[in-house]
Formats: sequence, structure tokens, C-alpha cells
Amino acid sequence: PEAISKSGVLPCELRPIPPPPLLPTLPNTGSCSWSFDEDRRVLTADFSVARGDGDRPLSMHTEDSKFLFEMQERDDVTVISRGLLNTSKLDPTLWNFDYICGAGGNEFYHKFRRFDRSLDANGYEVHTEMDKLYSMRFADFAQYCDLRRSYVDQRKSDQAAVEPQFTFVD
Repeated sequence: PEAISKSGVLPCELRPIPPPPLLPTLPNTGSCSWSFDEDRRVLTADFSVARGDGDRPLSMHTEDSKFLFEMQERDDVTVISRGLLNTSKLDPTLWNFDYICGAGGNEFYHKFRRFDRSLDANGYEVHTEMDKLYSMRFADFAQYCDLRRSYVDQRKSDQAAVEPQFTFVD
């Protein structure tokens, strides 16, 4: 028999996650370039088009701002933005991966998505999102990124490179 979890509910008793709602129509203001990958549920917003060349201050259209904030509140969409930050004004000692890992390495982030990789009938690689969100310490995520980067670099010169397994405590 399966052991009862601390909450008194077995994982097999949980209802599946419902399908996500449709995304509203992407804004077309000319001050941001929007794109959405439906399969991966990734929304990309490029605000650098509003800055043009150089380091002009960002002038964000109200419609773009409202849409961006609404999408960031959703847990079924990953939002990637570009051009919101004036990097010439940043202190580079505070905005680097090592500093961020040191400052927030033990903090948990609670909405990591997992994708399983498999081969379809034609031998093509397919990535399937699993119906669960995971919690992970930022330091574990950084370790995963390092492991993944080293594998990708090794695979460039050795197609037979074995992909490493990564485990963490959820």
C-alpha cells in the first residue's frame, strides 16, 4: 500500500491541472515586439524597439505595460522581456550570476516547470511539459545551469556525449 503523505492526500488522488486559458491578443502598439510560442508557453516581449539605437529612455505604451503585468501574474506562461533595463546605469558587481547566487542561493522559487524529452515514432526529439510545478532553491538552479552548459559545450565537439542527470529536492 502507498504511504499517506503529510497532507493526507496521495499524489494519485490529485486532479490533473486544467488546461491553461487562451492568451489574449498580443498588443500591436509599435513600441514593443511581442511573440508567443504556444507549444512551450513562452511569451517574449522586446521593448528595445522603443529605445531604437543608443541609450534613450524607455517610453512604454500603457497597453504594453498592462499586458506585460497581466502576463507576469499568470503561472501558465513564462515571460521573457528584453530592453526594459538601461544596463549603462547598473553596478556590474551586483548584476552578475555569482553575486545573485550568493545573495539568493538558499531562496526557493516555487514555479519551475519540468519537461521530459523523448523520441517520437520518426526519431525526432520531443519535449513534453509535465503537469506539475516544482520548487527549487536558486543555488540548485544555478548548479543545473552549469551542468547543462558543460554538457552542451561538450556535445559541440562530441556528439556521443552522455547527458548528465540532475536531481534536487522539491
